Amino acid sequence: MRSFRFRLQRVLEWRASRYDAERLKLDGLIVEQRAVSNRIEQLRKDLSSPLPSRLTGVDLQAHAVHSAHLQRQLAELNGCQQDLARRIALQQECVLDAKRNCELIERLRDRAKADWVYAEDRENEALSAESYLATWTRDNNL
Repeated sequence: MRSFRFRLQRVLEWRASRYDAERLKLDGLIVEQRAVSNRIEQLRKDLSSPLPSRLTGVDLQAHAVHSAHLQRQLAELNGCQQDLARRIALQQECVLDAKRNCELIERLRDRAKADWVYAEDRENEALSAESYLATWTRDNNL
């Protein structure tokens, strides 16, 4: 009895590795988005912190410069977050496409294996019938 061999196994392995690579890219983008979100949250917290009660004019000026710097960073990070959201949506499409391609080859493999099992079963039935007839003929001296 021969063993099942799927002709497109290497294609399946390649598509599975492509799917894994696309998922890893998506995971990296999500990690990057979380880092940006955490940084935005920290900047907002820094911007909303109360001022000490006794400040001089120089201290107020330094605080205003610092706040303006934080506002610029916040605006830059918000733009970065929007860009990451767009890139994540595109990458999700790539992951979905790679998954569909992989599943297509897997369905082909499953169908080919089912056909192989059916053919093997038919061959075994034919051999069994042949063996039965040979035994029956020998036992009945025909």
